[in-house]
This record gives sequence, C-alpha cells and structure tokens, in this order.
Amino acid sequence: MKLDLDTLSLKDLKSLQALVALAELPSKAEDLGFSLAEMMGANIALKRAPAIPRYANPNKKSEKWSGRGSTPKRFSAAISRGMSSDKISICYQLSRAHKIAARVI
Repeated sequence: MKLDLDTLSLKDLKSLQALVALAELPSKAEDLGFSLAEMMGANIALKRAPAIPRYANPNKKSEKWSGRGSTPKRFSAAISRGMSSDKISICYQLSRAHKIAARVI
C-alpha cells in the first residue's frame, strides 16, 4: 500500500509517525538488551527462590515453616505455652541433636 504523504493532513502525518515509532520500539529495546515491558516500567514478576525451612515441630519433623507467610497455629500455640522461637528453630534442634550424639559416643 502506497501513501501519498503530500496529501495527508498534519494530524494524519503525526498519527502515522506515532504508529511507525511504536512499531520500532520492540526492536530498539531488544538492541539495548531489554524487553519492551522492562523499558516501559511494567512490573515483571520475579521468581523467588524456594524458602528454606527455619522452624520445625519437635514432635513431628515433617511439619516445617520457613518464617514466611502466615504463622502456623502450632507455632503460635507453642509460643503461647511459653516455648521460645529459638527452641522451635531447626538450627537449635540440630545443635541439640549433635550435643546428645557427642555425649553418647
């Protein structure tokens, strides 16, 4: 399709110029090493690393919590019974297990 630019109005020329500029944006962004969404400031969902569990139920080791998100009821219940969060932590349980193992050996 051929356009005669001499016959177009100023308004039509400006809208044509905007269309051409929009068509070139993705390739220009790619040349700079970005996606068009990044250049436009769109929120791109970042993938988070899987959360490492920090707390475990001492009675049932399969029940773990990373400390992210809402607090599990078992954790809140243990805190309300007077247990400190340090004693529920996996690091504390592992260090205690190593101390007990060292006494046995």
